[in-house]
Amino acid sequence: MTDKSFQAFDSHEEADKANVDYYNSLTTQERLNIFLEMMAPYYETFPRLERIYRAVDLGECPVSCDRWMGL
Repeated sequence: MTDKSFQAFDSHEEADKANVDYYNSLTTQERLNIFLEMMAPYYETFPRLERIYRAVDLGECPVSCDRWMGL
């Protein structure tokens, strides 16, 4: 779990720079862990993607292929 601390800044620019500095200081794995932690609430209900498919018999083509070929 990530550290959820609070910081106050005097301007938006300072806050943006602090965000950039913080995320640049993290390893790729740490950034991935944060991302997965943020996405967990959306995917906890569905632990995996389910395969859903169905075969539908369309039957014969109502237009003969011979007509398209000019025969």
